[in-house]
Amino acid sequence: MPKFSPAETQLPTEELDKLAGPKLVSWYKRMLSQPSFAKVQQEISDALSKWDENNRWAGILHAGKRDEAEQTIFDKIVAKSIPSQVVFEDDKVLVFKDINPQAPTHLLVIPKRRETLSQLRFATAEHEGILGHMLAVVAKVASEEGLGDYRLVVNDGRGAGQEVFHLHMHVLAGRPLTWPPG
Repeated sequence: MPKFSPAETQLPTEELDKLAGPKLVSWYKRMLSQPSFAKVQQEISDALSKWDENNRWAGILHAGKRDEAEQTIFDKIVAKSIPSQVVFEDDKVLVFKDINPQAPTHLLVIPKRRETLSQLRFATAEHEGILGHMLAVVAKVASEEGLGDYRLVVNDGRGAGQEVFHLHMHVLAGRPLTWPPG
């Protein structure tokens, strides 16, 4: 609770209720009126501030962070508010056809939950699970689609051609792909 307390983040009570539930929030507010609890809460808040200052949260996937970036087109595709030609879907990833294909087969592989992973450069050891799953799905889909040879591309940053800042992989196939790309 100290990480999300109103004094630290100015979160409205409704948002705190969503994070922790109204009963826990009510208890927490009552406890803050107790001098001994308030002292402990301040000590915890001070320690958490030092973690923020030293970027200690970075090693703990999504700890103390909320993905507050605006929704991307991919978030809207995952939410089904924008239609797409889905090739594969499970609880973690979505594979769909690119609307501006750069090859006869051009698929996009995205994690369904961005959770601050807008670019590959932000990946940590905590992301190994989703990144490995994405690669395994690429292999499965490529086999099921009979792609044979294909290229897997991850653009990382505007200068590398990334236009949508929600980590994604391009699967390109169906024509000779030259080297070097770009």
